[in-house]
Amino acid sequence: MNIKDTCYVTVIIMLIMVGCATPLGNFMKQEKVVGNIERQQSENEDESVESGRTFVYAADRALQHDPKPSRESKVAKQMTTRSMTALGPPEAAHVFKSDEMISDLLSDDPDEVEKGQAELVVMDKELIAIQNRNRVLSTQLQDAQVRLKAINQENALQATKYSSLMGKVYWIVGVVIFLSALGIGLKILTVVAPFALPSRGASSTLLKVVQGIQKVRDKHEAKSPELQAIDDHLRNALDQKDRWMITRAKQKLQMI
Repeated sequence: MNIKDTCYVTVIIMLIMVGCATPLGNFMKQEKVVGNIERQQSENEDESVESGRTFVYAADRALQHDPKPSRESKVAKQMTTRSMTALGPPEAAHVFKSDEMISDLLSDDPDEVEKGQAELVVMDKELIAIQNRNRVLSTQLQDAQVRLKAINQENALQATKYSSLMGKVYWIVGVVIFLSALGIGLKILTVVAPFALPSRGASSTLLKVVQGIQKVRDKHEAKSPELQAIDDHLRNALDQKDRWMITRAKQKLQMI
C-alpha cells in the first residue's frame, strides 16, 4: 500500500469521523441543556417548598398569639403543627423574617401593621416569581426533551448509515490493500521467479550455455583464442536485455 493510497484512506476515515462527531456533539449539547433545566427546576421546587414552610410557620406563629383561640383557631393550630411536622421547619433566616412580620401584623401600631403588610407583599411576590419560573422551566424542559428525543432518532438513523458506510469503507480499504500487496508480490515474483523455479526451455538452454562457457574458461587461460572469439561474438551479438538475462543466469549459478 503506497503513500498515495494511505492518504486517500486517511482522508476518507477523517471525513467519516467528522461527520459522526456532529450528531454526537448535538446529542451531548442537548443532553446538557436538559440537565441544566432539570437542575434549575429542582432548585426552583426547593424554593417553592421553602416558601410553603415559611407561610405555614408564620400561620402557626400567628395562631400561637391568639389569647382566646376559638374552636376554629384550635383546629387550624392542629393543622399547622402537623404541616410543620410533615414539611419541616424553614431556614433560620426565614424564621426570623416570619417572626418579625407576624409581630408587625399583630401590632396595635398602624405603622407596624403597614410594615408587616409590606413584608407579606414581598413574600407573595417571591412566591409568584417562583411559580412563574416553575411554569417557564416546565415548558422549557418539555421542549428540550422533545428536541433530545428528535436528536436520538436522528442519531439512530445516522448510526445505521454510518454502519453501512463503514462496511463499504472496510471493503474499499481491503481491496486497496489486496491490490497493493498483489502489485508488490508480482514485482517480487518477477525478480525472484526466474531463479526460484526450475529452468525449462530457453531458460534451461541459457543456463547451460553460460555454464558451458564458464567450464571453458576454467579449462583454458583467460586470453586463449577460443575465449577471445566467444567474447567478441557475444559482445557484438548481445543487446542490453540479453546481457541482463546472462547476469541473472550467472546469479542463479552462483557465479557472481
